[in-house]
Amino acid sequence: MGDNRGDKEYLGVDTNVLVSFLDKQHPDHPEAKRLESIPNTATSPTVIHEAYHTLVYAQKWDRKEAIDTLNVYINLDTTLIL
Repeated sequence: MGDNRGDKEYLGVDTNVLVSFLDKQHPDHPEAKRLESIPNTATSPTVIHEAYHTLVYAQKWDRKEAIDTLNVYINLDTTLIL
């Protein structure tokens, strides 16, 4: 995961980090869980789209669960969608 030190206002979140953060069974989840302590994150619609496909097709999540989980992430006050 990227270095969030410095005076950056937002930490950019890519697909692999987002999937690791959302999927508690993912091997990188313990490290990605650090996102909980980041005050502001930024991502793009493409990352959300890729995360949906990864969660549903690679991680074998139920589609509704993936949609609901991503909607919660998108609607956090700390998430900026670019």
